[in-house]
Amino acid sequence: MNIMRNGFKKITENNAKSIETDLGDLLNKIWEVVRVSSQVIDNCLKVQAILNNKKLLDLLLMSRNLLSDCCCCLDSLERGHERTIFNNLRMILEDLSAVMNASENEKAYNALQDGKHQASQSVTFATKRYPTHELGHTYGWLSKISHHMEQGLIVRQWINQDGLMAHIKPYDSNRRQAQLNALLTIMHFARLTGEIAEELCLDELETPYFWTKEKKRHPSPAINKFVSEVAEKIDRMMYPP
Repeated sequence: MNIMRNGFKKITENNAKSIETDLGDLLNKIWEVVRVSSQVIDNCLKVQAILNNKKLLDLLLMSRNLLSDCCCCLDSLERGHERTIFNNLRMILEDLSAVMNASENEKAYNALQDGKHQASQSVTFATKRYPTHELGHTYGWLSKISHHMEQGLIVRQWINQDGLMAHIKPYDSNRRQAQLNALLTIMHFARLTGEIAEELCLDELETPYFWTKEKKRHPSPAINKFVSEVAEKIDRMMYPP
């Protein structure tokens, strides 16, 4: 094994140990949110596999991939790849917006099929479709962090003399704002992915989880309370009294 690979492995393994000690409980809870949405999508895929609705199968498979991307973000967080996480979260939001847009707009679905999808148009659609989720604000925040050349992004490359390994930001339990923001965003996207996917198949599901048969959001699925409690815990950790 070469020196560079050994160096990366050592740093990431140390980061994973530190984060497990400090944020392991939160990580487990957010993995549980991913699991719930994954189960919901699995149920939808079983129904649509029988009905063989190509459009819905395509969008459900996109949703399945989005949850896989959320898992990759959680894994990257443990290893200290901070910028990678926010790049991926921006992509997740674009793709989730595309699922929303294509589900209601045949032109958007055809654009996806033809490789001509415009991410910005779908984000605008999603922002209007789900106004209370502040998706436009979140997209702007993620774009600023991951794509725009700010001084902080340049300076971070020169924090030590380890060459390429400088981009792995060592975890500091006293400065964990970025990790907590990432965890909160991953949890939000994972839950929303399950909700959007289930809405696609609502008419065919006997016992929907996020929704009622009357196409209204279920007033109290267990995951709502769970997510609220985790979000409140993250908020207290970011802004202690």
